[in-house]
Amino acid sequence: MIGANTVASIQSGLFFGSLGLLDGILDRLLAEMGQETKVVATGGLGVLIGEHSKHIKTVDDLLSSMAYASCGSAISLHGSKWDHRGLGLLTGGL
Repeated sequence: MIGANTVASIQSGLFFGSLGLLDGILDRLLAEMGQETKVVATGGLGVLIGEHSKHIKTVDDLLSSMAYASCGSAISLHGSKWDHRGLGLLTGGL
């Protein structure tokens, strides 16, 4: 966690600071929604964050891509109008 130089120290601070922020938010969400709630990490750094988070047990790096593809299909099916019915989208990546 302690960097060997300035760049490594900044990188460590950004990573562990973001991880602490994420886990703090998840602490509150899971207290409200129940501990059995499934948390899935997605996006570019989902694997890295998922490995170190105390709440994330599942990493799906294709979930974001599939959600974007679904949104694209919904838009193309309905012309230029955005139709969000039936689409639940939560993506993330730090």
